[in-house]
Amino acid sequence: MFTRPTRGRRLPSDGYGLAMATGSERHHIVIDAPADDVFIFVGRSPGYLALWDASVKSCSYDPETSSREVTFLSTAEPLVHEILVNDRERRRFQHRALSEMLSFHRETVDVIELDERTSLVVLAIDTEPAEQAAAFAQTVPTSLDELKALVEDLDRHALAFYRGEAPAT
Repeated sequence: MFTRPTRGRRLPSDGYGLAMATGSERHHIVIDAPADDVFIFVGRSPGYLALWDASVKSCSYDPETSSREVTFLSTAEPLVHEILVNDRERRRFQHRALSEMLSFHRETVDVIELDERTSLVVLAIDTEPAEQAAAFAQTVPTSLDELKALVEDLDRHALAFYRGEAPAT
């Protein structure tokens, strides 16, 4: 069933003249590292977000509630992310932000194996109100660049540490 948007509320267009109630952004980057190694920083410990997301000041993970509390550089108030999917086999991580400012906010990160030494990371953001997608998306390219630099610059000892392995002697 088609419903008309509320009068006075102008929704962004999809480029074909149709109004969109949800904003959507997607960015990607190729990383010269195995997909499992990249996913360590995306999903293995959701608290690692502060290591590669340029807009994050701090991040703490609570495994009991399957959520993380994120403090951004631009705000003093932490934002709670409810973790919806953390699939290590498929290397997919998804959360939704619990905020009064947003009626809907979901981010999905997929780490796709291109070959045994190369990965494609795709980060998608869906928000409501739709205008918020562009605001969130401004930091995504920098964050993906930081993730790439972090993973590609790790030596085998540091990677073993993040994997939770005993250091090699």
